[in-house]
Amino acid sequence: MGVRGNPNFGLVRNLMVGIKNNTSTGLSPTGADLIDRPIRGEVWFNELRLAQMENSGGMAALVNIDTNLADFATISAVGKKSTIGFGSLEQGPNERSREDVQQYNIVTNLSLGKLMPKNWRINLPFNYSIGEETITPEYDPFNQDIKLDQILDVTADGAERANIKDRAIDYTKRKSINFIGVKKERAPEQKQRIYDPENLTLSYSFNQVERHNFEIENFIDQQVNTTVDYTYAFQPKAVEPLKNNKFLKKSSYWKMLSDFNFNYLPSNISFSSSIIRQFNKQQFRQIDVEGIPLDPLFRRNYQFNYQYGFNYNLTKALKINYTASSNNIVRNYIDENNEPINSVTLYTDYWNPGEAFTRTQQFVVNYDLPINKLPFLSFVKSTYSYTGDYNWQRASLLLSDVEIDGINYDLGNTVQNASSHKLNTAFNMDSFYKYIGLTKKTAKPASKAVAPPKPGQKVVNTAAGPAPTNNNLFVNGLLGVLTSIKTINVNYIENRGTVLPGFLPGQGFFGSSKPTLGFIFGSQTDIRQESASNGWLTNYQDFNQNFTQVTNRTLNITSNIDLFPDFKIDLNADRTYVNNYSEQYDVDPTTLTYNSRSPYTFGNYSISTILINTAFSQSDENFSAAFEDFRNNRLIIANRLAENYYGGQSIPRYGVGAYTIPTDPNDIRFPQRELYTANEGFPVGFGKNNQAVLIPSFLAAYTGKDASSSSLRTFRDIPLPNWNIKYTGLMRYKFFKDNFKRMSIQHGYKATYTINAFRSNFEYDNNPIGTDVGGNYFNKLLISNINLVEQFNPLVRFDFEMKNSVKVLAEMKKDRAMSLSF
Repeated sequence: MGVRGNPNFGLVRNLMVGIKNNTSTGLSPTGADLIDRPIRGEVWFNELRLAQMENSGGMAALVNIDTNLADFATISAVGKKSTIGFGSLEQGPNERSREDVQQYNIVTNLSLGKLMPKNWRINLPFNYSIGEETITPEYDPFNQDIKLDQILDVTADGAERANIKDRAIDYTKRKSINFIGVKKERAPEQKQRIYDPENLTLSYSFNQVERHNFEIENFIDQQVNTTVDYTYAFQPKAVEPLKNNKFLKKSSYWKMLSDFNFNYLPSNISFSSSIIRQFNKQQFRQIDVEGIPLDPLFRRNYQFNYQYGFNYNLTKALKINYTASSNNIVRNYIDENNEPINSVTLYTDYWNPGEAFTRTQQFVVNYDLPINKLPFLSFVKSTYSYTGDYNWQRASLLLSDVEIDGINYDLGNTVQNASSHKLNTAFNMDSFYKYIGLTKKTAKPASKAVAPPKPGQKVVNTAAGPAPTNNNLFVNGLLGVLTSIKTINVNYIENRGTVLPGFLPGQGFFGSSKPTLGFIFGSQTDIRQESASNGWLTNYQDFNQNFTQVTNRTLNITSNIDLFPDFKIDLNADRTYVNNYSEQYDVDPTTLTYNSRSPYTFGNYSISTILINTAFSQSDENFSAAFEDFRNNRLIIANRLAENYYGGQSIPRYGVGAYTIPTDPNDIRFPQRELYTANEGFPVGFGKNNQAVLIPSFLAAYTGKDASSSSLRTFRDIPLPNWNIKYTGLMRYKFFKDNFKRMSIQHGYKATYTINAFRSNFEYDNNPIGTDVGGNYFNKLLISNINLVEQFNPLVRFDFEMKNSVKVLAEMKKDRAMSLSF
């Protein structure tokens, strides 16, 4: 028996012992040939045991040192050492450490500004840290069943010994140098100037990691970050030219003019720039094959980033904020043949600004509308906010151009913008009622007691008469109802955005005004044809990225009503509309005409409504009153649609005149016999299954409205309010006050009309007056389904707690959902 190769007993997990029948080979003790014969018997093996197991322990030590030199420096040091065999008492020999570990870390913080003259006011913090860790294994990582010391002892060649030791040790060294927040402090009496060095803040940091181990022969990772920040805040200088005008002070209606003000300087300006570079070099170790080194791997991320902006309070009510940032990529390590230059280091061409990779910009306007300065609108507070976003994204260098028939086509970059309009308006109705004099009259408080007369003073009868009272409960109750609405809040948000791919122009240091200045500040004006006519769009004919526009409108109205004491009503109405438009395009290279290809629209819609008129109508598995109304409404709605479509002309109908039901098989209309029969009596083009007929019929039926006067529109503009009612006034009565800790009665109602998805109809775009297979005129939008959901949550709810701590909560809920699919 033999062993082939160089087995590693460090990987042995199982041992097998056996016996072999060897009676057919070899020679007998006398020299005669052996005869093959069977062997019978029993074979016993004693236990396989390990002898002389190493059970020697190790040691470990840890040292911490912290010191400081007044307020000038702090030093922290940590040292650690552990040897082979170290472990806890409960660990076995094979669970203890199999390596020697040596580690130290030193961190220093120095205020170098303390070494300079005090009147310089220099803040110069310096941080330096260094640390090393050396891990020496007990067994050689390559020959895992041989101790490292044994291999080193039998290796005579010094270079080979050094190589074996170097590959076995896991070594890591970390070093860091930081100057964070270097600046010159401003003296208290010093006047601020825009060019003062005190406006600057400088920072620099350098981090380096070196490492080698059994797999990695050489590893170095370097990171450097240099930052310059500039900020200057102007002293506010508001100009109020009409503030002291005597004529404007005569009437509160001129308050809007007398309060007119403006600032001719911004609030502050800022600029920040940072150089961020990372250099990484890694070379794997070649162990099995000597003399064939592996090429090192490089990774470089060189960035030059900067941002700037300002805040400008143009008036006390109008505030403007502008910020812009650019992320530049430095590729100085790539030559003209697009090959890497490995000699380029971390600091090579350090101040190179590179080329813009992404650029973003945001423009924000906040305006407190001055309508509350008019006395009759003083109860209204309204705030308008506009946000305009812009983003330019450079295309991938690998996919930025394509070559076809020897012609290179630039696929361009991507520009996109977004605009957000927000209008928040609050109506304080109590202030409005006071302004118009619609308030309850209360008794005047009794006058204070008069002090007793002094000696010699004439006595005068100053006793106040009885205070007038107003106990007209009817008038006060009527005023309470008329003034029950306490607050109304209206919030409207409109978000819109455009994405234009294939945009060729780049960006300068301060951006660009292309495609238009309005687009950069969030305008949604169409810029497709203008961009194409200026040659700013790719002329690659198979360009397949989509031009996209998104619109999202949200309206929310809330109100609080106190109809009478302890009876509160919360009203809520909302509407949401989302529309997405996308298309592919190409540009004629000769005429520079923009050609739209495959335009497509899709979106969704939701609005609060009221369905309570049919909430309790008859509806079971056999009959539904609302559904019967739905069926009957179809003809009414179809007639109204036909009157609008045909105008004053005669309305053709199925089953009448030219559209009589054909009976002759030879009639060319005979294949449409079933269509004519199914829609008999309905106007041509507006059959009973037409989407334009079904949706208004469905909505009229389940909202309980008359189909002859209800809206024909699929999308409704005005949301109807839902409500939540809560009454806690029973605790005012003696019986409930004596027996209950609390008691409330609650009722809630919510109903929504939702279009889950709608999309554009290609057939309508091709032929707006065409008809489908059912003989119905094409609809501009195709709707997959609509939903009506109604919830009484709760229909009624009683929540009370008695004086004996018995709590009772009882409620009844009711809901229904109707869906109409196409």
